[in-house]
Amino acid sequence: MKADPRRSYRALVAAQFLTVLNDSAYKQIVLLWSVDRMAAAGTSRDFQAEAAFVFGLPFVLCAAFFGDLADRWPKPRVVRRAKLLEIGVMALAALALQQQAFYLAWTALALMGAQSAMLGPAKYGLVPELVGPRELPAANSWLQLFVVAGILLGIGGAGFSQALPLERRWLFPAGFALLAAAGWILARGIHEVPAADPGRRLRFDPLGRLRDSWRLVRSRPGLGSAVLGHGLFWFAGALVTLAWNEIGHAFDRDGRIGLEAWTLRLAALTLSGAAGYLASIPVARRGWEEGLVPASAALTALLFLAAGLLPPAPDRLFLLLLAANFFAGLFVIPLKTRIQRLPDPRDLGRTLGASQLCDWVLILGASVVKWLLTAAGAAPEDSFLLLAAVLAAAALLLRQSLAAAPEAPSGPPPDHQPQS
Repeated sequence: MKADPRRSYRALVAAQFLTVLNDSAYKQIVLLWSVDRMAAAGTSRDFQAEAAFVFGLPFVLCAAFFGDLADRWPKPRVVRRAKLLEIGVMALAALALQQQAFYLAWTALALMGAQSAMLGPAKYGLVPELVGPRELPAANSWLQLFVVAGILLGIGGAGFSQALPLERRWLFPAGFALLAAAGWILARGIHEVPAADPGRRLRFDPLGRLRDSWRLVRSRPGLGSAVLGHGLFWFAGALVTLAWNEIGHAFDRDGRIGLEAWTLRLAALTLSGAAGYLASIPVARRGWEEGLVPASAALTALLFLAAGLLPPAPDRLFLLLLAANFFAGLFVIPLKTRIQRLPDPRDLGRTLGASQLCDWVLILGASVVKWLLTAAGAAPEDSFLLLAAVLAAAALLLRQSLAAAPEAPSGPPPDHQPQS
């Protein structure tokens, strides 16, 4: 019986959805615990930014290595191995919360980051091998939509965890371990595809690979700016989350809105991003990103400017960031599609590893920026002003680079065609 690539694509989407749900929920539980610890200790040390840094560091160290692995091994095998690792990490997370071991919880957070770094290039590299070129924008959008759904449910679940005493919050990651096992079973439904480059040499050299990765993405006109623009989307999301959690604690102390409701609003922000992903499908299919991508980045910058300048109020801030998420979602899918289409097919896994590396260097940078802002005595709302300036500069860069870059569709390697 012939393999059904559509069924494999659905299995991939479902498996990665469960990973994102687990990642988002556990990370938010640890971030909120870190903010509580800051408040209880009465210290200016930003435990939350440090925890986010711990989560992001494995992506920076391992992204290029796992990009090579996704080219050397068949990508479905990489996905399944990553899902097995996830089961063990969630079990360790449950133990850390049950023991109330703060730094053991950070260890689980770092291992979860490494597991997600392993999954990233393989899952995104599989998409163009399972769908045709015309279906790629829609496939990316639906994949990203389920990423958003996982974030939504994960952050929402983390909000509900705050109703439990700390010693009972281990029940959440214990349940996540079961979800990881279900994801591994789903991943077994992805049909085998040949490795793109079985002779690819594997080496762990983070600094050297960071340099090599940037050279790789710059070797193709338009690829470097697409990778950078995609990374700035995740930089903004990471910085908004850190600021949002601190603002929520202030609102909770003032009695303006409860922390659980505020955390659920953070989850709801992802829905507007999902609407942006879906709205971008016809744009990416028709090649209209030259105008839409920089315009969306500029509108996102204006909304962040308003969020930073206006006095903080729960409803107004929520609505401004709701709109900002929509316009950010509009530009990220066309950029992801370009990142998949522009490289040589045999370098697709390596290029996606390089893109993931750029994403996580910037996410890690968001933790450093937040730590510096806190150390300087800046208010959390000042993060939005910084984002406004960064995205305004990105809009100008993307306007110039997208207009100059040729579109070069890419598909699977010549010796591999999707089965129908």
